[in-house]
Parts: sequence; C-alpha cells; structure tokens
Amino acid sequence: MKNTLKFAAIALALGQGTAMAEVVNTTDGNFTVIESVAPLGNGLSFVNGGDGLIGSGGNWPTLGDTPANRAFAMENYDHTWLQYDPSIVMKSAVALTSVFAIPGVDHGPSVGENLEFIIWGSNDARSWDEGHIINIYRDGFDTANTALGHSDDYTSAWGFGGKSYNYFMVSSGDHLAPHYNSTGEGEIDALAAPVPEPETYGLLALGLGFLAFQMRRRNEFA
Repeated sequence: MKNTLKFAAIALALGQGTAMAEVVNTTDGNFTVIESVAPLGNGLSFVNGGDGLIGSGGNWPTLGDTPANRAFAMENYDHTWLQYDPSIVMKSAVALTSVFAIPGVDHGPSVGENLEFIIWGSNDARSWDEGHIINIYRDGFDTANTALGHSDDYTSAWGFGGKSYNYFMVSSGDHLAPHYNSTGEGEIDALAAPVPEPETYGLLALGLGFLAFQMRRRNEFA
C-alpha cells in the first residue's frame, strides 16, 4: 500500500511538472521554456546603432546619450538597456554559430515583448543572414526579481544553420507566432556568446601547449 501511494505521488508530481512547462509558439517551431539561467559566455562588443534611448537598470529617466553609454548598455549584463530603433550592431572577437539575446529588464513577464526582435549574422557588417530561435531560457543571467517585479525573462538563443559569424545585429520584428508586429522601439540588454563547449577548452589547452613546446625548442636552439 505504501509503495502504491509513493508511486502515485511521484506520478502526480511528474504530471504537475509537465503541466507547468511553458511552450512558446514561434515561426521557428514550438519551444518549451528551459527553466534555468542561459549558459552565457562573454558579452559581445558594441559597434554602433540604437536610437539614443538608454535605460538605467529599468529606471526612468534614461542615461545620457553618449557613445560610452550606448556601449555600456549593450556590453554589461546589468539590466541597462538600449533601444534598437532601427538596429544595433555588435561584434564578437571569435566567429560564433549561435548567440544569446538578453531582453531589456522592463520587458516581460509576457513573452511578447521579450522576443520582439530579430537577430542577424554577418562577416562583413554589410550583408546579413537572418537567425532563428533555437532555445528559450527563463532567465538571462539571474533569477532575482528587480524593482519592476521580474528579471531578464525569456532570454533566447539564436542559430544560423551552422554558419559562423563575427557581427550580429538586433533589428525590429520577431519570430513569434502570431507576430506582434514590432515597430522598432523595443529594447535589449545585451548580446552574449554561449559558454565554450568542453572540447573548445581542450583545443585551446592543446594549442597553448603546442605554443609552449615551440617556444621551449626555440630557446634551446637560440
């Protein structure tokens, strides 16, 4: 009898967990929101863009419109956002096959505004390929509530069909279904690279080891 009750409790818990899972309908498919913080790596560097409206930590009024403040708003995971009317261009030091888009803190908790943008990839910052959502995470870099009652909900990962790019652009629009018809006045906190995969660290260590070996040999024959 006790075992029967135990199995029933487990089944009920699993059933409740399944029922609570949130599914977001996008033009790239249906995604179950991953209930964790996105595995963010380094932030990308600001190149240009934005309309000058910079929010400080979700508070109003905005920060002063300076190149330094625009860069600060997009390069730090601190809820300081920049509006992307008409676009914001960021750069990665290494080519990436995917990138994270961290939404502005005053978006949400509705999924609508938090995915009210499109991420594009390029290698020359002139011709752009449209990215596609590959995952949606509950949080971007924290799980704490802010003064506005929510954090960076619905941080999305965008891929480019296996292609690698150094430049990434945020523009108005979205991949939600049905479309929310963004007017270009949305906000975004940052673009970030994924945490490097373990094999990436292995290759880096191998490369550094090879360089050290070559330098040692050079010193021996010098």
